[in-house]
Amino acid sequence: MDIFSVFLFYSLASAVSGNVITPDETELFAEEGSNVTLSCSYSSADYLYWYRQYPGSAPEFLELILDGTTNTKKSDVDPRLSVKLIKREQKHVDLKISSAAVSDSALYYCALRPTVTGNIWVPYKNPLPSLVSGDSIEPDKEKNVITQERETVKLSCSFSATSNNIRLYWYRQNLHGEPLFLAYKGARSWSAAHTSDNRFQSTTSDTSTELTITDVRLSDSALYYCALLVGAQ
Repeated sequence: MDIFSVFLFYSLASAVSGNVITPDETELFAEEGSNVTLSCSYSSADYLYWYRQYPGSAPEFLELILDGTTNTKKSDVDPRLSVKLIKREQKHVDLKISSAAVSDSALYYCALRPTVTGNIWVPYKNPLPSLVSGDSIEPDKEKNVITQERETVKLSCSFSATSNNIRLYWYRQNLHGEPLFLAYKGARSWSAAHTSDNRFQSTTSDTSTELTITDVRLSDSALYYCALLVGAQ
């Protein structure tokens, strides 16, 4: 009897002006034990990222690759996973899964910008351990926040890192939706900042990040993530 794994994957929208990344397929079926390739086409980028998300869990960083790299990169998360850039009529970034298993059935994301940078995803309701030795980030205080419309809400996370080059990200994920970028802000030696909407403002210290949501709406009900990017010294 054949056993099949089901792969669903979509791209995360690029936050870099003029850059686009899209999946070549939005649904893929494969026989267990076979080799599977997921592919996204993109216009231009500095780095390309792949993530995996199981139902009810946070997105998991798999691998990144620098645009222009000619070698295949194996994932540290799972040696069966590898990433390679392919140049056909368009640029493609491929994720290859060797010896596919039923446990590989998940939602896969390709992305142009660091959405789980530093290999860390921390859902505000369900903190995950850091995957980078010595670096960590986790939510503060209550992990379930209840408020009324038009109020102001503050969410905060604390982090530790060995580098002084720090950037903190915030994302929101609605039920059955993909994570959406809200804001980032540098900390310590980095000072850059950006927000997708002026209602979402991030502040940082040497050990924490805070997201302030003003004029709260019913549509803001979601799962929120803080993420840590640690740059080289």
